[in-house]
This record gives sequence, structure tokens and C-alpha cells, in this order.
Amino acid sequence: MLASAMNLLESNLIEYSVTRVNPTRSGRHDNTISPFGVYRAKDGFIVVAAGNENIWRSLSAFLREHIAFDEALFSTNLMRLKNNITLTGIIEKVLGTYKVSYLEEKFLNLGIPCSRVNEMSDVASDMDNFKNKSLILLTHPKLGKCIVPGMPITFSEGIHILPQKAPEIGENNVEYGL
Repeated sequence: MLASAMNLLESNLIEYSVTRVNPTRSGRHDNTISPFGVYRAKDGFIVVAAGNENIWRSLSAFLREHIAFDEALFSTNLMRLKNNITLTGIIEKVLGTYKVSYLEEKFLNLGIPCSRVNEMSDVASDMDNFKNKSLILLTHPKLGKCIVPGMPITFSEGIHILPQKAPEIGENNVEYGL
């Protein structure tokens, strides 16, 4: 899992390795591309990733249908990063009037990468997560039914051992000669 997490650091790790300066914490937004982050909609949150100028133009056109803004403030990625707080306000003002399901459909039709931000209840109720063994349902003797993560990496050939409950304090002392 640690190696998987390291891959999520992408540009931040490279930036640090070159400059030896810790990147500014960006919260729920990317600190090298704007807009690229989590935005509030009417009924939840949506990730929007305008990773290039063509995508930004599509998103900008959608936003301008709803609200007027000074396009010069956002003419390049560097300008959007500089004015990211203002841009986030504009985006959330517009997105806040729509449900996530509408935005997902609209943005995907416009070629704007996006996705609903799931609640844990969404993750736990998605049967595909159990079919592909990303999640496993276990029965614990004291806690009852528990959902636990599956193996993050699987191979076509190999033994896949399902997780077991952790031993109680002292339960296996004899086994370990204690």
C-alpha cells in the first residue's frame, strides 16, 4: 500500500527532489494544475480535472453560461493557479446549483474528466468492490460483520489468503512460547 501511495505523490515528489522545497499544501486541489480538484455541488462533491487548455476551454464555456468573469484572470494555467481561490469560488457557485449526477453526465459529454466523490456508504454498497475482491466481508466473533480492504495487488498465479481476525490479547501466547 505504501508503494501505491507513493505513486499518488507524482509531481509533488519530483518537485521536492529537484528544488528541495516542500510543496505548498493544496488541500483538495492540485498545486500544479488549475482547476483540478474537489468541488462542492448541490448534493455532494465532484472531482473535476481540467488538465489541459482544451479541457479548460470546455469548462470555462460551461461556467460562462452561468456567470460572468474576467477571462484574463484565468487565461493560462499559471494565471489560474495564481487566482485559484477566485476560480474555485466561481466553480462552486455554478456547480452548487446542480446535482452531481447531472454534472457528471454533462462534463463527460463535454470531454471534461470528472467523478463523484463517494461517501463510505457508497463504497461499501457497491457490489463490484466485493466481486473484484477490493473489499471483503468478514464475520468477527465480537464485532459481527465487518468490511475490510482486500489485497491491493493480485496476480493471476499465486495464493490469495483472505484476511483473518486479529488474535485477542494473549490468545496465542502458548503458540509463541509465552
